[in-house]
Amino acid sequence: MSVWKPGEPDRSSIEDFVFSFCREYKAWNNDAYAAYSKENVEQPADDYSSASYANLLRPFITPETRTQLPTFGSEPRFDPDRLAIRCITPANDGATVEFAIQSMVGEWADDFVADLTLKPFIAIRQIYYVDLYPDDDVDRLPYL
Repeated sequence: MSVWKPGEPDRSSIEDFVFSFCREYKAWNNDAYAAYSKENVEQPADDYSSASYANLLRPFITPETRTQLPTFGSEPRFDPDRLAIRCITPANDGATVEFAIQSMVGEWADDFVADLTLKPFIAIRQIYYVDLYPDDDVDRLPYL
């Protein structure tokens, strides 16, 4: 079984880049969830999701980005159809992008902040989940 690979990032603008990441994340999530659902003896789902997650992130992140273990489910976390970009703030050689992902089942949205570099090209340093009710004064948690 071959391991899932993403399309190329759209670096024509910051907005297009964020949307392209979400589009590829959704495709990865759906593929990983399907692989997990049919658990292949030839390639265990955990191995497959880890390898395909690395493939997903590789063209989108900077080499120094520290990643978390992959998580996926029936509802993709980053879905471009539910994405709303709230604010883009330029900063030195990068930008921060505040965005929300609308819940599929309720009136709420989860908030995120993407820390991007713009040089030599647009890439993700990290995406943070914004915790509205932080414990220990931590309000942004690394999500990738």
